[in-house]
Amino acid sequence: MIFTEVIIILLLTIVVSNIVDSAFPRLPLPLILIVFGALLSLTAVTNNLKLEPEIFMALLVAPLLFRESEEADFGALWRVRKAVILMAFLLVFITVFAVGFSVKAIVPAVPLAACFALGAILGPTDAIAVVSISSRVDIDDGLMTILKGEGLINDASGVIAFRFAVAALLTGNFSFGEAALEFFLVSVGGFLAGLVIAQLKLSVMSKLKRLEIRNNAAYMLIEVITPFVCYFLAEEIGVSGIIAAVTAGIRQSLHVDHVDRYQAEFSIFKKSIWQMLTITFNSIVFLLLGLQLPGIVRDVLAFPGVPLIYVLLIGLFVTAMVLAVRFVSSLIFSGRAIASAAGASAAGAADDSAGGQSKARQILGMMRHSLILTLSGVKGTVSLATAFSLPFYFVKGEDFPQRPFLLLITATVIITSLLLAVIILPRIAKKQGNALRNEKRIIVLNKVLDELHPDSVAYSNAIVMNVNQRIKELAREDMKPKERKELKRLMELEYNIEKDLIDEKRAAGEMSENDYQTYLRLLAVMHKLTNKPLTGGIGMRSVFFRGGFDGALRGGKKHAERKAEWRKMHGKERAEVFEAMWKSLDSVKNIFWDNTSFIIEELRAQEGAGSSAAVSEVVSERIDMANRVVSHVFGGVAGAQFHDDYDKELLGCYTLERAVIDKFEAEGLLECDEADAMRVDVNMLETYTIEDKHRADIVKLLAAVSKRRGRKRHRR
Repeated sequence: MIFTEVIIILLLTIVVSNIVDSAFPRLPLPLILIVFGALLSLTAVTNNLKLEPEIFMALLVAPLLFRESEEADFGALWRVRKAVILMAFLLVFITVFAVGFSVKAIVPAVPLAACFALGAILGPTDAIAVVSISSRVDIDDGLMTILKGEGLINDASGVIAFRFAVAALLTGNFSFGEAALEFFLVSVGGFLAGLVIAQLKLSVMSKLKRLEIRNNAAYMLIEVITPFVCYFLAEEIGVSGIIAAVTAGIRQSLHVDHVDRYQAEFSIFKKSIWQMLTITFNSIVFLLLGLQLPGIVRDVLAFPGVPLIYVLLIGLFVTAMVLAVRFVSSLIFSGRAIASAAGASAAGAADDSAGGQSKARQILGMMRHSLILTLSGVKGTVSLATAFSLPFYFVKGEDFPQRPFLLLITATVIITSLLLAVIILPRIAKKQGNALRNEKRIIVLNKVLDELHPDSVAYSNAIVMNVNQRIKELAREDMKPKERKELKRLMELEYNIEKDLIDEKRAAGEMSENDYQTYLRLLAVMHKLTNKPLTGGIGMRSVFFRGGFDGALRGGKKHAERKAEWRKMHGKERAEVFEAMWKSLDSVKNIFWDNTSFIIEELRAQEGAGSSAAVSEVVSERIDMANRVVSHVFGGVAGAQFHDDYDKELLGCYTLERAVIDKFEAEGLLECDEADAMRVDVNMLETYTIEDKHRADIVKLLAAVSKRRGRKRHRR
């Protein structure tokens, strides 16, 4: 039962961490997970949770690397193969010796073999963390290819180097020749094991398909267990399980299936499952680091005569050493890719008449891109798993007292490398021209709006609302944090201006008390409508019609008492109530429309440096809201689902969008990759619309049930 509780708590923590990551995009998700893990360690449920390094490597690291290698662009990797091999192997060994001798010089009490083990722990980079960081900053494609290729391969070289260091630590014996031979055999053996297992798996899958056995669940289970089988079998025969898993992923990526409906269906299913597993496994890795961190600190504090700050300072020194070695090595090993990226930057920024300045820019560009390559090599998953593989005892049964120090140094390097990447990379890895990510998507959707011809039918107007909402979401994604903050300020300003306007009208007798209360309810729900158009639209409808209904009946009574009074009325009396209600609603609509002109003028006056996008967004939202209020189009998307032709019209809109994308690509306004990405989005929306038709049926059913209940209450 405790195990089940721990799993549930870890999964819930991952959900909360991803929500926090979305709310604070500048904070890296791994760092958030480490903090939450440290907080979880204070609870009783996770106190007895122990980290088994071998299980950790097999169940988390192997599948992550398998999937990452399966998705790698090997055409691009082949072009930078020399840099990748040097960074993945030679750089790891340089790091082992640099860190080993440096730590031994600072802390002579630590055995040299243990210092080399620490260097091996900190040699590999985290391929998953690299991908996470690259999604937040713009890194040159060539450098990104090197980072991904390095992250796939250097895990194996780091783990193997660690095993040799630990063997020397335990036995006191080390032979460079024997180690080099064993390294070669373990690496080649892992490569061959992964190749054989992947080929066997592909043969089995091919045989099942020829037998016309088509079962997505069975095929997906084979896909998921492949990296585990590779790792365990390879380790069982004494070769590298990590290399086996990576090789299996590479071999699988080179396999090409013929295109048919079933293969397309399975590909989508497979991608969705792996996305979920990748996010979950990677999150668990950093949660476990956070869970173990307080215990490591306690072990260090329990050691007499060694202050915690001393160990942390050593950790910072080791971080600086690792980064310095990586910076120099990247200039030497990846100089061509760095020079290419720097040359492109200089060419885009330099003036033709300033040759000397162009050369200087290129040199500065090389230093900047080398720094990008250095800071992007963050430590994480494999370093953590390898560090926890450090032995507790020597062979003779003696304690290994320096183990907590090495663990804390490792944790310090992992956290510091993440922080440096988050703080410095966004400032030095800015995209040339600072183009907006969704700019072309918005242009396409605006063209779709131009070619749509909505009429007075509710579902047709709802299609326009649907497209407008997509444009707003894309525009907000492109907003900088300062612009989002400005957007929030302008929305608050809009509310305060409108509140002052209706207060003045009520004080001047230009607005009845009922209209005033209805208007207040309208303002309260406006922010909800901005962020949640479906529920907000329904709330708008409730504000107007319930407010008008309550105001048309006698005041001084609760809403339930007014409803009871309504039931006792006859036809003529009810007609008078409806007339009064519509008169009140017309009054509120007119006031809202008059206020809109004044508010837009006030918002336009706020335009300045850095606020134009936010002002345009709020003004657009206000105009859209005013049109809805005047035309009674509240909750348009929800209400449109009652119409049988809504889905048909929406699918037609997607067809039009696809035609616009084709046209823009043919005219050279869209690159091929950009157009393909947009088509994928349209396909997803189209598939969802087709498969989710039952939702409209559910809405109709619930509405019918609610209507019947209302009739029963009326009869009573």
